[in-house]
Formats: sequence, structure tokens, C-alpha cells
Amino acid sequence: MLSFDFQTFMKDEVSITNNQDYLLKKESIFRKLKESPMTGWREVLQDETLIEKIIAKASWVRRNSSCLVVIGIGGSYMGCYALDKLFSSQFFPNSFPLIYAGYQISDAYLEELISYLKEKDFCLNVISKSGTTLETTIAYQKLLDFMKKKYSEEELRQRIIITTDKNKGVLREDVINNRYFSFEIPDNIGGRYSVLSVVGLFPLATQIDIRKLLSGAMNASAYMEDAYFYAYLRKELYNHGRVVENFVVYDEKMLMFCEWLKQLFAESEGKENRGILPISTFNTRDLHSLGQFFQEGNPIIFETVLRMQHFGNKERVQDIAIESVCEAHMSHTPSNVITCSDLSEYTVGELIYFFFLSAAFSALLFEVDPFNQPGVEAYKEKMRERL
Repeated sequence: MLSFDFQTFMKDEVSITNNQDYLLKKESIFRKLKESPMTGWREVLQDETLIEKIIAKASWVRRNSSCLVVIGIGGSYMGCYALDKLFSSQFFPNSFPLIYAGYQISDAYLEELISYLKEKDFCLNVISKSGTTLETTIAYQKLLDFMKKKYSEEELRQRIIITTDKNKGVLREDVINNRYFSFEIPDNIGGRYSVLSVVGLFPLATQIDIRKLLSGAMNASAYMEDAYFYAYLRKELYNHGRVVENFVVYDEKMLMFCEWLKQLFAESEGKENRGILPISTFNTRDLHSLGQFFQEGNPIIFETVLRMQHFGNKERVQDIAIESVCEAHMSHTPSNVITCSDLSEYTVGELIYFFFLSAAFSALLFEVDPFNQPGVEAYKEKMRERL
């Protein structure tokens, strides 16, 4: 369960009470979201045949391997990586680890990875809708060459799982030509909104109960009004010069979740010289460095705190720290607080869907398309010219 506090630590910097613009824009924003062709994520996956296929293949991978290598970049891996870290023990490594590749350009990393995999049985899940993403392609080709020396063609058909476009692309051709196991990326879901599709669900199914994750996301439609309020509040803060949003966590497991949030919001609204720059901090560690800026620096920042509810001892030090920091910062940096009742699959599913809605609403309030990312192509074009 989620709860929201968008007022206590605002210090009246922004007031939405009786704001006619808030109400007038709401109907239009809701309609635009409904009409967008890229909102397949709004209908949370309920196809039981596909869910069973995902779980069955994930179970096969666990029984026949010691790890799964996930190759992807951006939305093709970020959401999965975030939830993998969130649900993993920090001190007792998962008995069946997910290993990531294709999200960086590093020959040394791939060489170390291949060396690590030499004595292991493993499976590989390459994720790319186009099949031409540079970082993903490099990692896939190197690992595929290695696997061809290690496994027979029949084994490769089971150990290589390709998640890509249903009908076209280099990876789909690979599936057809080599009869590799495959999943289809829906046409109406973009990368950063894809963690609750097969893109994130298949690798995560080796770790967690994906049905509970999906169930939480389905329930999160109840937070539609809260998501719009948060999105509108963000825009009002921006209009008052707060052009940076700091996502704050106090649980180290949430650090990669913040990385996913940064992609979600930056790619959704950072267009046409508009949008709020998302950053993140881990408290109380970062209070001993960036905290000085939040307390007395350039007043361009507001904070959104992701708080985990702790039962029993209400005087827990972490809870005291969160309230103390928000109170201290309030004189200079306003804060929102979003509280999760726990870190279960169900609640995290709710949280993901809430932020899906919020990011889409925010981009529409900035009057940009929430679901494209034309600026991401710029560096790729320069690299292609040089390569």
C-alpha cells in the first residue's frame, strides 16, 4: 500500500487548493493519456498463457543453469536491474544471480564476464526491440561466439532467449534462422515503461513472484488522482524555479530504483528545452556532502522522499532521520514524501505503476510526448559515423 504527503514539508511554497487550472487541465491530460498509442503498459498483463510461458521458462533456466546473463541497455534492463537489487539480500548473494551486460562499452568487462562463465552453465536473455542497439549488439555477439563453442546447436535453442519485436529486426531474424526461444515486445510499450511487460518479467521470474508484482500494479489504478496531483505539483514547483528533483532513499536496496526513476522522468519530459532534471541521493550518507547544498545552496531543487514504513518501534532511528531532514530542509528545499507499507512484490508493483502514471502526466503537462526520446539518438549517430 502507498500513502502520500505532498503538503507537510512544502511550507506553502506552492498551493493547489482551489486551483482552477489544476481542474481544467486534468480532464485534458487524462484524455490525452487515454488516446496515446503507446500506453500498452496501462493494461497490466493478464494474459495467463503468456504468464505461464514466462514462469515455465524461468523455472527451466533455474533448473539447468547457475545464472542468467541479461543483455540490454536503458529500458531493456534498467527496471529489471532495479527490482533485482531491491529484492536481493545485500549480504547473502542470490543462489541464482542475474548478471548484466550490454549496458556499457567495455571490452575488459566482457572479457572478465566470459572468463567467469567458462566453468558455469548459464542462459542468456538478450533484449532489444530493434535488434540494432550498439552496446547490446556488441555484448550479444561476443557472448554468442563464446556460447557456440561451449554448447551444441540444440542446447543453444534452449539457452538463448531473445526478447524483441514480434515481426522484424535483426534479432527476430536470428530467432527464425536458428529457432532460438523468444518472447515478443509489445508494439505499444516503450522501453522505460516496459518493466511490467515480458521485458522485465522474464528475468525477474527467476527471482520473485511476478504475479504479485502484476497484482500490485493492477491495484495502483486507484492512485490515478494522486499521480496527477504529484505531476501537477512538480510542474508548479518548476514554475517557481525548482528545476531539479532529488529522489531520496534511506534504504540502500532502493538505489537502483532511483536510477530507473531518473530514466523514466528524464526521457519522458526532458524535451524541447523543458522538463525537470532528476537526480538522486542516499541518506544519510549524502547529507554529509550534498546536504550542505540542499540546506543553503541555489534554491533550484525540491525533493521526493521514498519512505519505507517500519512497524512496531515507531521511534526507529531511520524514521526520526527522515522527518528531521525534511523539517530541516523545508526552510530551503521543499519535500514530498511517498510511503510504502513494505517492500513486497505487491507494493513495489503499485509503486512502479504510480510512477508510470506520474511521468506520463508530467510530460503532458510540459506539453511534450511522454513516449518518445529523439535526443537519445544523437550520440548513436556520432558513434556510427566514426565506426
